[in-house]
Amino acid sequence: MIRRLAVAALAAVAFLAAGTATASAAPSCRGWKVQGQSWFAAQSNGYTLMFTLRTASNGRLYGYAQQYQGMSQHNLVGSQLISGGISRTSQGYVQFHLDIHWSNGQWGQYNALAYGTQSTSSGALTATLRGTTVDMTGSGASAGWIADGLEGPLGDTGHIRPLYCPSANVVR
Repeated sequence: MIRRLAVAALAAVAFLAAGTATASAAPSCRGWKVQGQSWFAAQSNGYTLMFTLRTASNGRLYGYAQQYQGMSQHNLVGSQLISGGISRTSQGYVQFHLDIHWSNGQWGQYNALAYGTQSTSSGALTATLRGTTVDMTGSGASAGWIADGLEGPLGDTGHIRPLYCPSANVVR
């Protein structure tokens, strides 16, 4: 009985492997950008961030960010300096990185990977972000964060997904 189950399991794995080998590859992007509109990210420690970023011609990110705790913008803290970019890891994943110096003297490092890539009606791609932030000012505290284009703390975000690949950059 055990031998039959093992043979059946091997057959199932071989069938699945053959099916994935013949499936067409998902589209990829030669140059991801950030959406120019404002988008939200929720942190696991109760903070919310609102990003308004752009991608410069050299691929670097610039713009403005705000953070606040809870569901209201009480105690809003703005960014003073943002530096970062979008790159590929050695394994081929799309990586998002930002260093944000906040107006309250704190400095945070935000790293994420793109996931949930979707095609738009115009042939472009969009993706969401999931990652970790670390307080670089001394405490070393960290929190998870996600920017998925769903509802933000103050209502509908217009379903803006943070990453965008123009159709001219899509590789099919």
